[in-house]
Amino acid sequence: MASTTTVEGIPLEKTRSQADVYRGRPGLSLPMFRILIYLLMTLGAIFFVMPFLWMFSTSLMTPNEIARGSFVPQSEFLGIHKIPEGDLSRPFADFLAPEANFSFSGTSVDIHYAIGPDGGAFDVFIDGQFIQTIDSHSETPSDDNVFTVDSYPSVATLSNMQSIALPEGNHELRLQFNEGESEGDQFVIRELELSDGTLIASGNLEASKGVWTAVTAEGERLSRSEAGEWLLDGEPVPEETVYLEATNVGFPSYFQQCCLGIINRSPRLQRMNQEDFISQERPSGGHAVLHLPLVDQSYIITGGVSHYILVWDNGNFGEYFVNSVIITMLTILGQTLFSILAAYAFAKMEFPGKNVLFSVVLMTIFIPTMVTLIPNLITVTTLSDWSRARVVDFNSNQMVQDLYDLIGFQFITPESVKWLDNWPALVIPFLASTFSIFLLRQFFMQIPGELWDAAQIDGAGHVLYLFRVVVPISKAAITTVVLFTFIGTWDALEWPIIATSSEDWRPIAVGIYNFRGDEGARPNLLMAASMIALFPILVTYLIAQKQFTEGIATTGLKG
Repeated sequence: MASTTTVEGIPLEKTRSQADVYRGRPGLSLPMFRILIYLLMTLGAIFFVMPFLWMFSTSLMTPNEIARGSFVPQSEFLGIHKIPEGDLSRPFADFLAPEANFSFSGTSVDIHYAIGPDGGAFDVFIDGQFIQTIDSHSETPSDDNVFTVDSYPSVATLSNMQSIALPEGNHELRLQFNEGESEGDQFVIRELELSDGTLIASGNLEASKGVWTAVTAEGERLSRSEAGEWLLDGEPVPEETVYLEATNVGFPSYFQQCCLGIINRSPRLQRMNQEDFISQERPSGGHAVLHLPLVDQSYIITGGVSHYILVWDNGNFGEYFVNSVIITMLTILGQTLFSILAAYAFAKMEFPGKNVLFSVVLMTIFIPTMVTLIPNLITVTTLSDWSRARVVDFNSNQMVQDLYDLIGFQFITPESVKWLDNWPALVIPFLASTFSIFLLRQFFMQIPGELWDAAQIDGAGHVLYLFRVVVPISKAAITTVVLFTFIGTWDALEWPIIATSSEDWRPIAVGIYNFRGDEGARPNLLMAASMIALFPILVTYLIAQKQFTEGIATTGLKG
């Protein structure tokens, strides 16, 4: 008998080569139609998200970046700068390089100054020409230092280090702290003396910029009496012992690039403080003031994020936002409750004319909203006048007045019960929604009737069955109603404009409408305002996305 060769226990004649195996497998095929559909869906999602990304990007840009057509912000995103107490109310002149100007008549002037470890450099100018920089820093303190100005450089022979003597006549002397010095550096001047010994300034520098303080030789701070005398702890101090100290406070770093030049050239801006400058001179963004009252601390916010703080504070969006939250929550609670009750009645209860009544209710969904604005306004105005008149009659009752006297305040006033320009006009007309009733009715009709039979056996009525059985298993549909109600109420514009006459109860949509007119030339702030209004909707949708999708998918459209 012939033997059969085997491979790993398998007869050779029963094995096939790998090529034969692969040749027998079906080829990999990708349906082009499905790929095209996926590609179109991906592009659609990208185009859907693009406007939101553009809004967010624009809200962080500067006006120059928007004018150049930038797609992404290129400036700073966020900078947080802690502000020492009192700095927000200090004029900008305190932060500029200390400067003092004097007029004298003669051919020379001596500057008497002190040196010490805290000293710094200051520049000397005569008649607008730079003379020299004096360094007043030294590890060995000394009060007896003199710098004589008796000439200024000749422009024509400056390369030869020649100078020209000061001519007879009036001259302007300017002493300015060197801007290259560090924050906290100081220089101390004792007096300015002419060549004939006449003092032109002793303890009384006419400083135009910076922080100047009168001190003694020991560094003690002096005050001045109404008569012009220098005082130390209430006691007069001889003028010849008074030094004047200039301290380099340091110009804020967050204003260096944008604003130092214009502030240096404008006395009006030098008299302005940081907070007023940001609100009045920088309304296009870039800087904002953030107050934290709980910790009693203030910050200067720079970069694109500052636009949101500017909108929140200057645009009064804080009040608009709170108004929208209150109005939306009241509308959601009321509309959801009434929609559940009405939908349950139409779906599970039997009463004469139910189908006709539901058809009439359903027909109202085709009535345009604009058509109902004026009838609603007339109704609300009438109810507002009626309620205010009833309150006047109610409060005129002696028993009610005695009650007010007992509790110490009047809790029902004509203003508190008015409808117009108050929350009732913005909430009560929208407590019923045809769409919400229809959506919940369709969902309730899918609930098996056996559950109602079981509830009846256990002794439950319609109310108990509704809130113990129907509502818990209808969370997806109710979440969908809540989400639609939230979006519709949060975005409402036409009715709040008509029903309100002040900012007391205006929602955020009206705030954006007004902000568009005021800040139309500042698209970065307008986009920041829009993102503030859009943010709660996005967050709510992301939280309720699962229930929303389930509610739409499982709500039938047949009865």
